[in-house]
Amino acid sequence: MQVLIAGAGGALGAAVVDAFLKEGATVFGVDRAWQKPHASGLRTISADLTTREGCALAVSQAEPVDVLVHLVGG
Repeated sequence: MQVLIAGAGGALGAAVVDAFLKEGATVFGVDRAWQKPHASGLRTISADLTTREGCALAVSQAEPVDVLVHLVGG
């Protein structure tokens, strides 16, 4: 299963990333700028999801996406 998590760099995002990784998922995390250390196994994508280009970049790097988790601002 491939999971794309928007807002993966925040506190809630990190917990969700860990949960999916523990279940054996391939996890792609998106954040504008990765400032904190992230989980081993997380595939990071730096993109601004407020733009069309940023969304296209994130999806193109993570497809096929089976699960999308939207945590931006959460």
